[in-house]
Amino acid sequence: MQLTGKQRAARLFNKTDAKHTDSLLTVARMASNASETRQQAILEERRRIMHDLHDSVGAKLLTLSHKLPDATHREDVRQALITLRETVRLSQQASPTKLVDNIADWRAEIAGRAEAAAVRLRWRQDERLNACQLCPRRILQVSQILREAVSNALRHAEPETLEVGFALSNNKLHLIITNDGKISPPERWQAGTGVNGIRHRVAALGGEVGFYGSDPPQSRITVHIAVPLQV
Repeated sequence: MQLTGKQRAARLFNKTDAKHTDSLLTVARMASNASETRQQAILEERRRIMHDLHDSVGAKLLTLSHKLPDATHREDVRQALITLRETVRLSQQASPTKLVDNIADWRAEIAGRAEAAAVRLRWRQDERLNACQLCPRRILQVSQILREAVSNALRHAEPETLEVGFALSNNKLHLIITNDGKISPPERWQAGTGVNGIRHRVAALGGEVGFYGSDPPQSRITVHIAVPLQV
């Protein structure tokens, strides 16, 4: 449609049309504001619930960790508390975060666990990951996968050295966790909750996981996980 001259436009759009348009715009703005208000209320309620969860369950877990006599059970409770706090923190984030910031947190956590177990830690990290981001949900899943893989290595293999690597390939995040512990190759394992948990979480992210190893005394067990950066 082509309009020329003020009079031609005036014939198509009069003052009544302008008032109707203004009314429609006002209704649209009100609907948008109401939607934003509802969304904000939902987010605030979610934050409140997560804080209540942290304050109640977190306090009980902390108390329990001090009362348990067995060191392995205390570590289990401590890891559950870390996961709870991480879940609360990430639940309050809506936008993707820098992957390297989370990797730094994971490194600090794993370094502390390795030191407590008297295990050497070797860390490798692809610099190309500096430009990568992940949504909070995927960060949480990757964190739990990594934590479970490290727990399995430290608890069952009793290694001298633990190697953790992060790499980028084909728009996928690769996690490679290797240990030199004295443990049978993966094909002889009886899959327990730890291994099954890793498989289920990786599958939920649309990724792949492989377990590789060799017999003692020169055994090296490797868990290789690849998950898409985006879905």
